[in-house]
Amino acid sequence: MQSSSDSGIEVKDFGASWRDGIAFLALIDSIKTNLVNIAEMRKESNKTRLNTAFDVAEAKLGIARILDAEDVDVEKPDEKSIMTYVAQFLHKYPEPRKKICHDADSKRENMKWLVKCLDSLLPYASESEAAEEQKKLEMMIARYKNLIPTIEVTMVRTEIFSKCYTYRREVREIVTLLNKVRDQTLSAQPPESLAQVNKMVQEQQYAINQLDQQRPNIVSMLQRGKDLSKDVHAPSFVTVEVKSLESGWKEAYNESIDKLKTLKDTQQVWNEYTDQKSEIINLLGNAETELRSITPLQTDPKNVSSDLKAKRDLNAHLQHVSKQMIERLRELSENLIPLTATEKQPQLSKDVAELEKQFSRTIDHVKERVEYLEDYSHKWNDYKERLAELQAWAAQTAPQLIESLQSVDLTPEEKTAKMMSIQQMLSEKMRQLDLLGSDASDLAPKEGNMGEAKRLKNEVHRLQETFSAISRNFENKSNIIQHDLTNWQKENLKQAKQRLEIGIVKWTEYDDQYKEALDWLTKTETLVQSYNKLQDSLEEKKNVLEQFQNHLQTIFDWQRELDQLNITAQTLLEICADTRISNGVTQLTTKYNALLSIAKEVMRRLELHYQEHQQHQALYGECQDWVEAIRDKLNECLEVPNTIAEVNHKLNTIQNIKQLLEQGQNKLRYTIELKEKVIMNTEINGAAKIQENTENLKHEFEKLISEIGDIKQKLTNRAAQLDDVMKLIKILNDWLDEVEPNLQLSDACLNELSEKKTWLEKNRTLQKDMITYNDTIEKVKNKLKDDESLDKKAFDECLKRFENCQGIIAKNIENLENQVKYHENYKMAYGEIAEWIRKTKMDIQHCSDSHGDKPQLLEKQTKLREIELSQPEGKILMENTVELSGQVIATSGREGQDVINQEIKQLKSDWDGLQLVTKQSHDGLTNCIAMWNKFTEKSDQIAKWLQEYEAKINQMESAGEITTNDLTACKKILEDVQNQRENMEDLSDCCEILMEQSACTWVRDKTVDLQGRYSNLLNSAQ
Repeated sequence: MQSSSDSGIEVKDFGASWRDGIAFLALIDSIKTNLVNIAEMRKESNKTRLNTAFDVAEAKLGIARILDAEDVDVEKPDEKSIMTYVAQFLHKYPEPRKKICHDADSKRENMKWLVKCLDSLLPYASESEAAEEQKKLEMMIARYKNLIPTIEVTMVRTEIFSKCYTYRREVREIVTLLNKVRDQTLSAQPPESLAQVNKMVQEQQYAINQLDQQRPNIVSMLQRGKDLSKDVHAPSFVTVEVKSLESGWKEAYNESIDKLKTLKDTQQVWNEYTDQKSEIINLLGNAETELRSITPLQTDPKNVSSDLKAKRDLNAHLQHVSKQMIERLRELSENLIPLTATEKQPQLSKDVAELEKQFSRTIDHVKERVEYLEDYSHKWNDYKERLAELQAWAAQTAPQLIESLQSVDLTPEEKTAKMMSIQQMLSEKMRQLDLLGSDASDLAPKEGNMGEAKRLKNEVHRLQETFSAISRNFENKSNIIQHDLTNWQKENLKQAKQRLEIGIVKWTEYDDQYKEALDWLTKTETLVQSYNKLQDSLEEKKNVLEQFQNHLQTIFDWQRELDQLNITAQTLLEICADTRISNGVTQLTTKYNALLSIAKEVMRRLELHYQEHQQHQALYGECQDWVEAIRDKLNECLEVPNTIAEVNHKLNTIQNIKQLLEQGQNKLRYTIELKEKVIMNTEINGAAKIQENTENLKHEFEKLISEIGDIKQKLTNRAAQLDDVMKLIKILNDWLDEVEPNLQLSDACLNELSEKKTWLEKNRTLQKDMITYNDTIEKVKNKLKDDESLDKKAFDECLKRFENCQGIIAKNIENLENQVKYHENYKMAYGEIAEWIRKTKMDIQHCSDSHGDKPQLLEKQTKLREIELSQPEGKILMENTVELSGQVIATSGREGQDVINQEIKQLKSDWDGLQLVTKQSHDGLTNCIAMWNKFTEKSDQIAKWLQEYEAKINQMESAGEITTNDLTACKKILEDVQNQRENMEDLSDCCEILMEQSACTWVRDKTVDLQGRYSNLLNSAQ
């Protein structure tokens, strides 16, 4: 790298060579002078130089500052970051880059001159000096040959980095715009009205349409980034930028779509809310209108039914829709509140509350009207029913009742009782008639249809007259019945004496049955009380329960005896009606019921005692069986295994046992609770035995829990010990599982040099990773050595796999290094011979042009001969390249072999073409030079001849009058001139051919001049 103020700054790489900042300053100075003073800046620190270079590049050259001095002033700066930064200079100011390529190319001739110069000087130097100089020259040529591919690769990388940086800048601009769109979408304020919602929906739809229109550009940018990322020289940030663009586009588009959906949902909710609100307002307006249109009350009773029906229908409709519509409106309002502006939210709640209040007031108003009409209608209907009932009673029932008093089937006493009943009924009906008259006055219209009021009064008046007639008829019938009753009572006294005599006999029979029943109840009660004594064992409780069940059945069966006594008492009561009989029967029934209750209670207590004791004994047995079963499972876990699987299996068994402990504890707790109950209803000896058994069971349970904890602790410690080893083995196995598939691919023949380098780097990386796992291997071996109980077979396989991978990776690295070496040598040789053929062809093309005069052609012929002499050197390069290609083909895949074969085939074709071009150029130059020689010879010969004969003609013309002798001489001259015509034609043909080959115009001019002189000479001779 050279600058105006400092030359010879050596930059070997994109790493440490740039650390001191001088290279950056020289790069700036090579683009534009006088921006930095490199000599002065050498005195500053690295950080100062770097910051100065970055600041000047950003301020004066427009190069974005993507590096910091702290990032570059380190032992190993990031090469890709520096390449990216330098690419900005080369992309924006390509002249230094072109100059580098031109300077490198121009040194080729200097190298050739050095070779020739050294060859000429070697005979004059000693062997040691010659060998040293030869070695220096070879090293210089080797460095030069290595420099050309390096420059080409660097140029390619620079171009790629320039494109990548431009792509990153464009992507970041687009991502910034997309983020702005997304932020605008997310920061949109909630709408305040439906019109604003509609406007926001339109705006959001327009934004989505704009994004859809930009989709092809985004797809193109993504594809462009993916194409760039596929290049082996592309920096890693291209993939990051592609992902950034893709995620930015997806987020912006998805957010816009989601926002549009949210706005449309808001629009729908707002429309529904508005429609629902309008529907409620219209409904309330219609209800108020209908209420105002209803006929006023108390004008005509006949209008009550129609008014009531109208209001009931209205009330039913309002009741039906009110809850649904208000609830729907409230739901829509609640859904709408979060979607609207904050200042609009209280108004929505207020509107809903106001409509709800208005709805409630309207419904209450309708209810009041309906209740009033219902009350009025009820009174009116009740009045008509009572009027019809009284009319029917007066017309049909009353005459029938009075007529029934004359029936012969009734006794005088029954007739008297019936007469009293009819008297009460008639009084009640008269009272109802008075109330009916009062109601008629209340129901009669006070205005309007007064004929209706008069009709009501007439109906009541006619009914009052009918009841007066019925009352008079009833009084006549009552007097007759009273007389018949007096005669009938005298007859009944005789019959009473006979019934008393029969009653004495029945009393004696009842008294005997009563005493027998009382004695049985006393004995049975004593027997029942004797079963309250406690028992010692479950068997005794069972026997007592079975005995008492028989006694209880006897008590149930005695119910028939009590029923028979009750029948006898009822018969006796019909005769004498003595309260002692009923009291005695009641007393016996009470004692029997009490005895039955006591017996049932004793039976219930005996059953309870037996059931509790039986349940306790069953639970006690279950607990013992459970403890034995758990202990059997626990015994299986006593031995500590040597594998993590067995340890985990036993730990799972212990865990399952611990889960079962809760079940066992519940059983034990329930057993202890039942023990307390059973002890209370068991004799002392039995209770002591139950207490002892329960305490023993509790002790066994506690001992079992302690053993479970001890075994679990042992297994847990063993699991932790095994888990440490297994974790190390798992880490190794996971890494080996990930690595082994890639190792198989390393044996395959690769095609491109980049693929081989990539696989070589991958295997080297794997080798470095494997070195980091050596500590893990040592840990595993130490643990196997420390703990001889571990199963070594489970670990030997992993260790063998690791060693096998080590060998495979080492072999792969050796194989790939050879492949890369062969391929690089081939590429270098191929590039060298291709460049040699290209340069040689260009040199031949410069020499093959036959245009120009003879000296130029001779100079070109000399150069062409030099080129022909250098072709053996090219042949050696050609043979070396073909030989190296064989090594590459042997280590490449089919695709790579085809590429190499095609390159060699093309190279041979280029070589053959070069030979053909050389021969054609040589032949063309030889022919053209021969034609030049022929033209020169003929033109010189003709010019000399013309000069000779022109002198003769001039001499004759200057001699004066021509004599006969002169005529003969003239004829001889004319004959000689005419004989020269053939030579002139040959000269003309030669001129045309030479003009076609050399394009020299003076050849034609010279030929025309000679032809003119010849014509003048011919004319003079003639």
